[in-house]
Amino acid sequence: MGTLLLSPVVGLSLIPSAAIAIPEAQIERKLQGIPVYAISDEEGVLLTVSVPRDQEKPDEGRISLTRVFISQTDAQSFLAQVRESNPDIPQGMSARAIPLSEVYKLHQEYKDSEEPLVFQFQPKDEQVNQARTVLQQQGDPELANAFQGVPLFMAKAGEDQGYLTIQNGDRQAVLAFFDHGDLEQALEEYKKQNSDANSQIVVQVTTLERLMDLLITEDDPFLQKVELIPTPESRSFLQEEIERRQSGN
Repeated sequence: MGTLLLSPVVGLSLIPSAAIAIPEAQIERKLQGIPVYAISDEEGVLLTVSVPRDQEKPDEGRISLTRVFISQTDAQSFLAQVRESNPDIPQGMSARAIPLSEVYKLHQEYKDSEEPLVFQFQPKDEQVNQARTVLQQQGDPELANAFQGVPLFMAKAGEDQGYLTIQNGDRQAVLAFFDHGDLEQALEEYKKQNSDANSQIVVQVTTLERLMDLLITEDDPFLQKVELIPTPESRSFLQEEIERRQSGN
């Protein structure tokens, strides 16, 4: 079984293990339950901006850039700013939820096109600050200051420093939290069951961007165990969607 090693800035890295390819369908299932928010019209056409691939070499092609937000509130604020500076933006544009799996599929579909569609993830500032605080407390201010991306929080605990997991059906799922507060709550539950746990807990930080890159490029069975835990805001959204569908609206 592979072991996941996390570096504060570059994110996840893996020690060698038996190569077991992760099928695209499995990647999509892993990402399906995570809503993210993008600006699009009623037909799902994304708001994009065409920019040079390299700002210092504008003649070397262009990309279509679209922002993807972890928070719907942040997406709505961004749209308000866009409308203020660009009044001609169509009124049908709004901050809409899309599954993270859809972002993955669109990336795969357009990555080799003449003007690739590139997604720029926008993290919540609060969680970036939490990630930097964790890294500062672990004695590496340089890496903390350089941290960029959407933070994911994981933890190791116990004498064997195993990852914090839950039983999901017939498998153990390794938890990766979008929200640091959710990780803290999970660790509090762990401490209640393990009185000597405080000195054995190590919080680790990676990024969503790095995890998605590894899901696409690496062949390690450990990645199959990672389960993403959405933010409280996203969980509320998902619950509202379930209730809406059950009511037939």
